[in-house]
Amino acid sequence: MNATGDRSALQRRRAQELGVRPEQAAPLIAKEAGLPFSEEPNWHPDPASVAPLAFLSSIHALPLSCDDGVHLATTWAPDASCESWARATLGTKPIWTIVAAPALDSAFASRFGVAAANLEGSGEIIPEETEAEDDAGDDAAAAKLVEGLLTRAAGEGATDIHVEPWGRELAVRMRVDGELEPVPLPANAAALRRSVVARLKVLAKLDLSERRTPQDGRFSAEAGGRRFDIRVSTLPAVHGESVSLRLLETEATPPVLSELGLPSAALNAFSEATTSPHGIVVVTGPTGSGKTTTLAALMRSVMRPGLRAVTVEDPVERELPGAVQVQVRPELGLGFAQVLRSVLRQDPDLILVGEIRDRETADIAVRASLTGHLVLTTLHANDSAGAVERLRDLGVEPFLLASSLRLAASQRLVRKVCPDCSTKSRLSKELLLAAGKALGRTPKEDGLRKGSGCRFCRGGYRGRTAIAEALRASASVRSMIASRASATEIRALGVTEGMVTLPEEALRAAEAGITTLAEAALRCADAHG
Repeated sequence: MNATGDRSALQRRRAQELGVRPEQAAPLIAKEAGLPFSEEPNWHPDPASVAPLAFLSSIHALPLSCDDGVHLATTWAPDASCESWARATLGTKPIWTIVAAPALDSAFASRFGVAAANLEGSGEIIPEETEAEDDAGDDAAAAKLVEGLLTRAAGEGATDIHVEPWGRELAVRMRVDGELEPVPLPANAAALRRSVVARLKVLAKLDLSERRTPQDGRFSAEAGGRRFDIRVSTLPAVHGESVSLRLLETEATPPVLSELGLPSAALNAFSEATTSPHGIVVVTGPTGSGKTTTLAALMRSVMRPGLRAVTVEDPVERELPGAVQVQVRPELGLGFAQVLRSVLRQDPDLILVGEIRDRETADIAVRASLTGHLVLTTLHANDSAGAVERLRDLGVEPFLLASSLRLAASQRLVRKVCPDCSTKSRLSKELLLAAGKALGRTPKEDGLRKGSGCRFCRGGYRGRTAIAEALRASASVRSMIASRASATEIRALGVTEGMVTLPEEALRAAEAGITTLAEAALRCADAHG
């Protein structure tokens, strides 16, 4: 019999094979098995009255409200042993219905908490709290809860998991499409708060006895049929240790530029800048704005067998076939600047520097770009013109920057309107004027859309896309950089030469129905300070 997480994983894996979402694969799976499919299941209000939680969890099924016998909804056709166990447990042969994996996983979590769907063979949701903290890392219930959290995160497409101590309570939140969402847990999950932290520390090979200082580690895990490299960070807090997990899919194919959803103006500017055999391309934006993904796509577009490509990263987030990837190790004295010096002795043509954080790294990267290397890097700045100012603040000489810069770009990620529940958005004149003030002009109403919310999305949004502005280093822009012009002056020149600003690109995306006006204003209104 398939384990709980594996049954939903089977459906998701089948969906990947077909190139569709699980919601689209489920009807095909039902047809292949000769079973009915329910698009909108009518869940039984009291599933525990139909069958024991241990049984439902083990076969990953929930009862439906029906008058003609026991109907069980599951994500994969039951095998003979599952049929036999169900008949023995229920005293009758159940009627099976196939449902989409996200619908069943969500129903389980909302009724029992995320751990209950992953507790196989236990009549209890979780045991009562024990003070034997030395054995916390071996606690089976904590291990199952962690496994359940990882499975849910993989299924939801979460990038981060935060395990947070709130007094004597345990709170877990996941970041999906840039937004933090609470994860439902069993009623007495607080009893496992120490054990869950200990379990995560054991997996990441951290010191269990050290609770007073932050620690960093990592581990690999498979969840939802996918392989993840998981970075773990602990932080001592008043009520215990807070643990943050960053999920990086190790086998994900690096994207190409055309798959990022970049506006055409920015896409053309990126393509043009990377045709140069030398120079520096800088991508800016806040944490979580997709800079690393854009760099990976740029690398993939430039790399070819005749080029030697080396990356310097912290951390190495995704594998780039054909590139030599180096992880910085500050604790060993191998920071960005130190590794970059060594890289320059490795005969590279293309260099990716994960982030410029200090003067030394900035100086080496710029000088490398002037000596026959194409350098791609990121920087924390508010917009593309701000990247110039930031590099000057780090001590890069204006004349060197003017000679080396090929492109400075800035980007944000905005949530996309769900296509399955998209409707025309009607806003009051006051809201339109307020949005216009925030984004630079009053939007055109005709194409504005919003999502009403459905089973395929999260509050009317599904997925994210990139919004970017790209400042080309034209002769006039380089002249301004060399003369120490301000970011405002450089930005104004860029606009006169055809640069479309972030607020304007966000507004255009809203007018095209890609995102909502509220999301555009939230992510991009402050792009220019």
